Amino acid sequence: MALAVLDPGDFTVKWHNEYAQRMLPEPYKSQGFTGLRLTDVLPIAHALGATSRLLQVAENGDPHHMATHVVGVGEAGRTVRASAYRLPSGELLLVTDQR
Repeated sequence: MALAVLDPGDFTVKWHNEYAQRMLPEPYKSQGFTGLRLTDVLPIAHALGATSRLLQVAENGDPHHMATHVVGVGEAGRTVRASAYRLPSGELLLVTDQR
């Protein structure tokens, strides 16, 4: 499972685990993405409505679960599932898995 803790205001990645780093292409795979905004790392997040859902989680505290099918150039498609939770600190926890 890929884990990332996000700032609820601008979705800056405050922490991520190694699995999250390995899921992404270069340069994030080798350099990581702590300190970057989620939409800078995954521009498609906004188009998929993920940022509006994360904002709802930050505001009301209700978890949100989403899934989408992603097809990359020259790759087989895969389903990416993500769940977002508001932590007691107010930060957001994003849990992602792909199959």
